[in-house]
Amino acid sequence: MTSCLPAISLTPRTCNASTDTPGWQPRVESGVDDCHEGWSRLGERWRGARLRTLLALAGAADGAGYVTVGSGEYTAVLTREQAEDERVLLALEHEGATSPRRAGFPRLVGPSDWDCFLSVKSVDRIEVTREPQRATAAAIALARLER
Repeated sequence: MTSCLPAISLTPRTCNASTDTPGWQPRVESGVDDCHEGWSRLGERWRGARLRTLLALAGAADGAGYVTVGSGEYTAVLTREQAEDERVLLALEHEGATSPRRAGFPRLVGPSDWDCFLSVKSVDRIEVTREPQRATAAAIALARLER
């Protein structure tokens, strides 16, 4: 059973941060969407907020050890340590241009040592919990490869 922290759920309806929001601190990163499984996009430039900044703005409890990032049925579960990594962004821009939701934004991008399926497109929720939630990302990504 998952022990959810009910006040810490970021969705487009509850978190209206923009680049004008204090603490948002947009940051340009490059090469963070490199995948060690061979589906690399080296040297790409992403702009957005560090996930750890968003968690701090939302008041995520220190005792919450897991962060679930989802898009519909697709969910990736990060340890709090992974989510707090300075290389992890919720990207709103790619290569200098604001990208629309239909292009997969906002998008979670992380370091090259992540599995590719942890890069979640069209993020519609971020949940912080004490126990890990059910992750579907690996199963869905692998099923797509088998088609």
